[in-house]
Amino acid sequence: MAMPLSGCLGIKACVNAVACTSIGAAVCGVAPANSCLSALSIAAGKTAPYTMTSFYGYTQTFKAIGFSNISRVGTVGVSNTVCSLDCLCSNTAMVAGQCYTITLCHQLASNNQTGSRACVQVCGITAPYCCVVLNGGAACNFSCSFVVCQGQAVCIINLAIHTIAGGTPAQSCALTCITSVSPTPIGLFCKTTGCSLCLVYTC
Repeated sequence: MAMPLSGCLGIKACVNAVACTSIGAAVCGVAPANSCLSALSIAAGKTAPYTMTSFYGYTQTFKAIGFSNISRVGTVGVSNTVCSLDCLCSNTAMVAGQCYTITLCHQLASNNQTGSRACVQVCGITAPYCCVVLNGGAACNFSCSFVVCQGQAVCIINLAIHTIAGGTPAQSCALTCITSVSPTPIGLFCKTTGCSLCLVYTC
């Protein structure tokens, strides 16, 4: 929703009978129950001093959250170890005060030969977590949600090891996907499509 280029604006309510002029609705998609001009300005990517007139002509812009692959070691089907290091990134830079809640889905499966494994580690947040599946242990599929704020770097390490030919399953695999992204407490965020690289080794 684009805001008008002139006239009266409201923080929560639409003060124009012809077109909605609620800053809160423009920034959040719906008029929030509680809001303040500074919080809405931060969510819209504006800098201080915060004014209502700075929202003239404002158009909603989403920040797409996705993976930024910064390194990968190993060759699928050739090397017996594949490791990937990814970070979460936004297509539009976050500003001070902006946060979002992200839910990651992890799928791990390990070949049953000795030394094979699959693991994922998420670090850089307040409560990092790690999961490892060894030697054909039961596949591990789980989701975790956490808050990411401007200035935080979140790294995701996926590792798949398939030690020798044969065994089951035919591959060790570590896969991480973004299930959802939502604003916390305010802002416009969405997830990119797809998943991180599925790290596999097939004999």
